[in-house]
Amino acid sequence: MANTLWTYRQQAFRKALKNVRQQAQLSQAALAERLGKPQSFVSKYESGERRLEYLEVEMICLACNITLSRFTSEFETLYPLPNREKLQMVAETQSEAYTVGEDLQATETATNPSKSED
Repeated sequence: MANTLWTYRQQAFRKALKNVRQQAQLSQAALAERLGKPQSFVSKYESGERRLEYLEVEMICLACNITLSRFTSEFETLYPLPNREKLQMVAETQSEAYTVGEDLQATETATNPSKSED
């Protein structure tokens, strides 16, 4: 999706799901077949074009022979939460990705005075 904002954690989550599939030695098509879905289902969530519901993530984990709790534990170990002060948003377009700095909150506050601190 062009111009969609993705946080570091969302990108990490997509990468972790792709790694789970690859560790299970499954192609996108093979995983999709196990899920009873078209290959585009896997492609779209791995690329960020589609978001997953909780039970879909569980279904993917089980199809890759990993429990949801193990996936979650490994995800938290590999991709720990960053410091809140350093959170950044990354805007993705079809041709590039770029970082939108920490001034997002300041910009939002400046454009919407009702969100300013008391």
